[in-house]
Amino acid sequence: MALFHPTIVSGKHIATVNFYEDYFDFIPVVEEDGFTLLRNPALEGERIAIFDASHECIKGVDPVQGLILNIPVEDLSKKHDMLYMEGLEFFKDMGTDIYGRKHFVVYDPNGVLVNVHEAVEVPQLEPA
Repeated sequence: MALFHPTIVSGKHIATVNFYEDYFDFIPVVEEDGFTLLRNPALEGERIAIFDASHECIKGVDPVQGLILNIPVEDLSKKHDMLYMEGLEFFKDMGTDIYGRKHFVVYDPNGVLVNVHEAVEVPQLEPA
């Protein structure tokens, strides 16, 4: 089985790992010096990798820009209220996305946008 996951290059490695652990229930699968692979068991094992920007494997790579991660949650209102109370910065408050799902968008410690949406089936788009 192929392993596909976003990899975030971060100047804030520990803060980024903590963000996804604390707010979205990801757990470390691999933790090495400057690299962490996180997995979320509730999301069919979805993964996010995080490299410290100074890691030897990626020297010269700029920290991430222009990335949006989509994370479904079971209780959107509860997650929204919790993140609001924690003082997270919102890019977009509660609204409706292009699929008609309720969602909101927050920033992670790197400025990555995290689109938090209700966990519903998304219609398959037909190829053009």
